[in-house]
Amino acid sequence: MKSLDILLSVLLIWGAYSGFRRGFVLEIFSLGAFFLATIGSIKLMDYFAGFLKKCNGNLGSLAPYLAFVLIFLGIVVAITLVGKLFKYLISMTLLGWVDRLMGAILGIFKWAFFVSTFVWVADLLHFNLPGEYLSDTYILPIIKPFAPRFLGWLPSWLPTLQEWFKKFSETTNNLMGC
Repeated sequence: MKSLDILLSVLLIWGAYSGFRRGFVLEIFSLGAFFLATIGSIKLMDYFAGFLKKCNGNLGSLAPYLAFVLIFLGIVVAITLVGKLFKYLISMTLLGWVDRLMGAILGIFKWAFFVSTFVWVADLLHFNLPGEYLSDTYILPIIKPFAPRFLGWLPSWLPTLQEWFKKFSETTNNLMGC
């Protein structure tokens, strides 16, 4: 087992532990919060940036970034609070253990997705690990296709993300001179 496999195993075990601790409901709400906050921030960023510039003219080019972060955090906090309410309601029933077990499974998939996204973005930016780290690994070939497959499917459902992915790809290719 390579050191990369050990690192990935630790991350997946951490995902299982945190998913078990938080439960399925909070894991679903946190994933939903991330995706909805990303979409909402992209959609509302220009409008809110204009509002911020009116309130404080000194923001200049920082306004869109600040708008994105504020909208993102607001949506995540609101959805997380709703998720905690649902978690409380489920804990009042006998479904608490089922919630935790399913949360552990979802936690593993969530961390696998995050690792896959990191590897995918690193590949897009041409930051490749040396071959000796990648050869003969057991876990990386299983995890690596998660994000590209899921995110390749998702834009067909969400045109806004499709535009964003296209701009991101163009920007990274321009920055890297490809």
